Amino acid sequence: MEIKASVHVATTSERDLLHRIALKISSWTEAVYVITYVRRYVLNLQARVQSRGPTPIERRPCHHDYLMSTELSSATITLYKYLQTQMFPTELRAVEPGQPVPRKSRIFSLNPIIDPDTKVLCVGGRLQHSDLPYERQHPIILGAHPLVTKFIRHVHIQCLH
Repeated sequence: MEIKASVHVATTSERDLLHRIALKISSWTEAVYVITYVRRYVLNLQARVQSRGPTPIERRPCHHDYLMSTELSSATITLYKYLQTQMFPTELRAVEPGQPVPRKSRIFSLNPIIDPDTKVLCVGGRLQHSDLPYERQHPIILGAHPLVTKFIRHVHIQCLH
């Protein structure tokens, strides 16, 4: 008698996963934590599968219980990118290669730019000549979305309002 092993693999795109998280999560913080833990899980699985040689620092498995600030920041940027691809797909396609946003766009007046570090759509304009920090000169552009409402509630509570 011969016994055969079978392996079942379930795959999903990051966009589908983010969409499901956006629908089911009750708060912004919870969404960031879920994405961070999912990324860590995937990273640990990849490291386990590819354990033939030394792994780069960003691909090393995480063995600690607490979440690192870099992991949380990365998850937050991932959420920003997801929201922008949902709300401004044509604008992102235009701004990415350096083209201007179409005049009919609802964010045309914001003179949008892509942040060189995070690749997130930000407000451009004259504030770049001010002495303000970069985050104040170029705030992230977000539109109406249930997850943005959760983000606004999160910032509102964080600011003790």
